[in-house]
Amino acid sequence: MNYLALLLLVILLFLLALPFYYPLHFERLKSHPNPVKDYASVAKRLPALSTIEEGAVDSVGETTLLDHGQQVEWAIALIHGYTNCPEQFRLLGEQFFNRGCNVLIPRQPHHGLIDRLNTAHGDLPAEELVLFTDNVVDILHGLGRHTILCGLSGGGVMTAWAATFRSDLDIAMPIAPILGPHVTPTWLHRAVASLLVVLPNQFSWWDKDRKMGGGPKYAYPRYASRTIGEYMRLGELVLNQAHKKPPAAQLVILVTNECDHAVDNVLVNQLAELWRKRDASGLRTYTFPLSLNVGHDLIDPHQPDQRVDVVYPRLIEEIEAAKRFSS
Repeated sequence: MNYLALLLLVILLFLLALPFYYPLHFERLKSHPNPVKDYASVAKRLPALSTIEEGAVDSVGETTLLDHGQQVEWAIALIHGYTNCPEQFRLLGEQFFNRGCNVLIPRQPHHGLIDRLNTAHGDLPAEELVLFTDNVVDILHGLGRHTILCGLSGGGVMTAWAATFRSDLDIAMPIAPILGPHVTPTWLHRAVASLLVVLPNQFSWWDKDRKMGGGPKYAYPRYASRTIGEYMRLGELVLNQAHKKPPAAQLVILVTNECDHAVDNVLVNQLAELWRKRDASGLRTYTFPLSLNVGHDLIDPHQPDQRVDVVYPRLIEEIEAAKRFSS
């Protein structure tokens, strides 16, 4: 082999290895808790959840607060998934409200816009996601003497991040957190995350056949490659920390779905195992079985394959059991 061929081989190997070592800047994704002191202060902090949007927000896309007019024993926040909006969790939120909880269903940044084909959600760095999540947990303290955070998919990995860093969180329930997509081999997730956050942004249809007709009418029909990479970046941080310490939250209920073809359940199970090895005594897990035959979004009642008649009671039961344990 001549020197030129050797040099080209070294360059090729370097380029192939680079994504595995490209810095994901975890130091920028730290938590900065600033809990609300009392119920009266909640209204002052709620605007911190909103961003200045390029376009009007749909009425069902607005942050929703279902409260009893005072601080109660338990407050819960429900964070919707990527490209959906607070309407996804409204029905479940009403059930928690009827059980005496104050309920916050916040709108993720750049979500819930009337223009469903907007590109604003393609610019959603993990730094903005963690700032948003910190604010949500902070506000919960004004709504309840005890706090619960629950999130699905993108909201699930944000919940897992809060479980990792917020010791003032009583219960965290990440549901199908997108630590990595199902289509990517587990060992490649870090490299894929690195590539997605630096490569040119690409918008793709969730449903290539139905396009605008696929999914709930208030959810975005397209996803951005870079934003998927940012959620994965947050997931990589959660896994990185799980190698070092148990979750900071008092109790964690990690929920998976055997029918899920969107997220990598191997990674989610790996997270649970890492936490167990770090003596996470407050960790519980629950898996919706294959026989339920429900898709990745098992929360939104407007999904065609929905089984909220089964899913909601199970989630409520898991949280009620955790509440009794923490009392």
